[in-house]
Amino acid sequence: MNSKTSDASGLERWSATVLRSLVLLLAAYIVFHKIFPLDLLDKRLVDMTLGELLLVVLEVLSASTAAGYLIIKGFKYPSAANRDRVWCERWSGIAFGMATIIMGSALVTLLGRKGINFGAARWIAHGVLWLLF
Repeated sequence: MNSKTSDASGLERWSATVLRSLVLLLAAYIVFHKIFPLDLLDKRLVDMTLGELLLVVLEVLSASTAAGYLIIKGFKYPSAANRDRVWCERWSGIAFGMATIIMGSALVTLLGRKGINFGAARWIAHGVLWLLF
């Protein structure tokens, strides 16, 4: 065992790897959900112009490619030598920060419906929830 991997325990590397996978899977969901032309799925091909059809094909291909890349990246783990303490701390921090932002956005939106006004936090919450839904 070299000095680079000896400073991060196995549990720390495992948990950071799982959290990294969750972050990248959420990113794949967001990319696919925002790029894929869901509103045009009920439109008939006869009613589309050639430009609309080409745009739909391009959006489907780009959404599928970007989401596929992020999913593959999420399940392709770096070697144990590259998962040192800094790598573990970075991915754990990103995952916990992402979870905090999502939970905080949902909480601000729920409290906003009850009449509590948070000002700028409400705009941020709506932006984060717009990305997810």
